[in-house]
Amino acid sequence: FNDTATTEIYTLSLHDALPIWASNNLFLPDLCGRREIVRQDFEWLSARALEGPSTLPLEFRQYVALYHGIALRRWDDLPAAQAKWKRGLDLAPDSPVAAEIQATMKVAESPSRKLK
Repeated sequence: FNDTATTEIYTLSLHDALPIWASNNLFLPDLCGRREIVRQDFEWLSARALEGPSTLPLEFRQYVALYHGIALRRWDDLPAAQAKWKRGLDLAPDSPVAAEIQATMKVAESPSRKLK
């Protein structure tokens, strides 16, 4: 695109759709290698939203950390999940999304509970 406004709208729409795609795959049954698709989606999102400077909205970036952490925890990788959640908390510790991350961490770290 040569038009800056059109490019921004397209980019924002693409960024809005990707976490929905990744989250939908996460909460559907693990069929036909879906786990690997989800892993690739979240790795791609995390690289753009959490690593280095980003122009993405802060809330969006924190949600990427939250849902990527949930996926990692479901796959029994608690240390990696905790690292994603910590990264999300570091972005804005007092935000509403940070409160969601903290609540998720408490549930995930309980030995008798597993995130669904």
